[in-house]
Amino acid sequence: MGNDSDNKMVIVFIVSLIILSLGVFLLISGYLEGAGNARWAFVVIGIAGMGGSWFYRRYTS
Repeated sequence: MGNDSDNKMVIVFIVSLIILSLGVFLLISGYLEGAGNARWAFVVIGIAGMGGSWFYRRYTS
């Protein structure tokens, strides 16, 4: 049982890390190309942050 929840935590961590790095990539390319992508980057980073904290609370409680 504990092992299964550890596996879920690892998967959730990797997925949120991918989403976060995508947001950072959008942020960097947005500043290179113009301000249009930068706004989306903040949205993506915000979603990743909320999702990560939600999963963290869910699987640690």
